Amino acid sequence: MTYLDSASTSLTPKPVVEAIDDYYYNYNANIGRGAYKTAIKTGQKVENTREKNS
Repeated sequence: MTYLDSASTSLTPKPVVEAIDDYYYNYNANIGRGAYKTAIKTGQKVENTREKNS
């Protein structure tokens, strides 16, 4: 399916949905504000992603 109207809703690829689910289930924390395990793990995940995409 292709949408030609940029204002319409488009389909989200499965890997994106899975990455969002992974974040909410495993990494949902305030980055740089917490000293607890999940916040540290989330900060590391974000930094790794930034390095990968730069």
